[in-house]
Amino acid sequence: MEEHIWFLVEKFISGEASGAEQRELQQLLAVYPELYVSVKEFLSTYKDPEPQITQAQVNHFLTEVDYLIADATPVKNHLYKTKKIPYNTVTAWPAPTRTQNLINKLQSELTMAGHFFKIAIRNLQRNRAISLINIVGLAVGIASAIVILIWVQNQVSYDQFHQNKDRVVRLYNRAKVDGEMQAWRVTPIPLGPTLKANYPQVEDFARLNWIGAFVLKNGDKKLETAGYATDPGFFKIFSFPLIEGNAGQALSGVHNIVLTQKLAKKLFGNANAMGKIVKVDSTANFTVTGVLQDLPNNTMLNFEYLVPWSYMKEVGWDNNEWKNHSVDTYALLKPGVTLAAADKAFKNIYKQHNGEQNEEVFVHPMAKWWLYSNSENGQLVAGHIVIVRLFMIIAAFIMIIACINYMNLGTARSTRRAKEVGIRKVSGAGKEWLIKQFLGESVLIAFVSGAIGLALVWLSLPWFNSVIGKELVIPYTKSHFLVNRHWFHFIYRHYIG
Repeated sequence: MEEHIWFLVEKFISGEASGAEQRELQQLLAVYPELYVSVKEFLSTYKDPEPQITQAQVNHFLTEVDYLIADATPVKNHLYKTKKIPYNTVTAWPAPTRTQNLINKLQSELTMAGHFFKIAIRNLQRNRAISLINIVGLAVGIASAIVILIWVQNQVSYDQFHQNKDRVVRLYNRAKVDGEMQAWRVTPIPLGPTLKANYPQVEDFARLNWIGAFVLKNGDKKLETAGYATDPGFFKIFSFPLIEGNAGQALSGVHNIVLTQKLAKKLFGNANAMGKIVKVDSTANFTVTGVLQDLPNNTMLNFEYLVPWSYMKEVGWDNNEWKNHSVDTYALLKPGVTLAAADKAFKNIYKQHNGEQNEEVFVHPMAKWWLYSNSENGQLVAGHIVIVRLFMIIAAFIMIIACINYMNLGTARSTRRAKEVGIRKVSGAGKEWLIKQFLGESVLIAFVSGAIGLALVWLSLPWFNSVIGKELVIPYTKSHFLVNRHWFHFIYRHYIG
């Protein structure tokens, strides 16, 4: 109760106490005369450099309390003498129940929170220059860090959305060239079918042959764009969703074609593309058997259409030459097959089919395609991960500098507020309330800075996207993107482990 009384005293001298709160304070002081002596002495001697109440108001307040004490004294003395109530107890103020205590405490906390908010706003207004530097500095730091982390999150998520990502590998070659061990990913055309036919470790495969010269035509519309010739296993290995069509049948026919949503709109407008005819190079008519959702910005594959590998055979582009390295080969390993077991099984496949003694095959897991793609002495080592680590360190330094700047300004301002703290302590404010007040101000500044920081991110992302050539967005629907298990896994894997 003592803390509550001093809280009401503080509101009274700040000019924020309502009429009901003033009456409550007067009644409490009449009930607790020993506290009234301290409060009366404080109010009589307190000098505020910026007074919110007049001395006349203080005198009137104290006079009212004196009247209440004078009126209550005879009644209390009679009750004490007749022993109807114990000493220091007043029947008008029965002992509160536990529920009432909880309610009173909650009301007190909410009232103090509102009071702290008002004080924080006043302090920000009173120190506009320092507050502006504080908020803007922290906001710019937060915005810079968020932009960098959005880019980093895009980099570390490359091709991590595929359902079978843990079992998908890309086949690489390793051999000594001009006295130096080298690794490269372009493989012979028959490698994929041989792996599926002769190696029990492989569930399915897909070859990708880049096609950049096809001209697709629909009526008067002609488009030259990039695509792949691939095997039916493509949709089993990669989880690119089909908006229309059957993934198992989309590439089964020689003249089937799968378009991305963007390409379908370019060729057919808003009309349904399924079953429509697309003329390729003015020689062959292809039937649209599937429409793919547009590719995300975090995949290494870049295409707008897919045609079946059987068309490669029709035009004479398919061959069984083991020494002709011309396509990318991907494999889906069976569950339980480790990378080490696959490497051991595939290592000498060239010796068995073309007599190559120095050339061998090894697998590269999907999780490392984007981040670990540089060849060094026949091994695939850190590539993009070096840049990603660098930018993560830069983001951390930006936030550290912004926080140090914030703390320095707060420390410089604390000397001015020493007098305020002293007055509050004299007014009866405990250590807990002072801590809550200053933490509340810090949280308010951080919240405002965060909101401004997000606004700056929203304004700067279009420019940033034009620089990096991607369409990054703020993941509003994934509020946990800054702190989630993928970040901890990434940090452990690439920094600690």
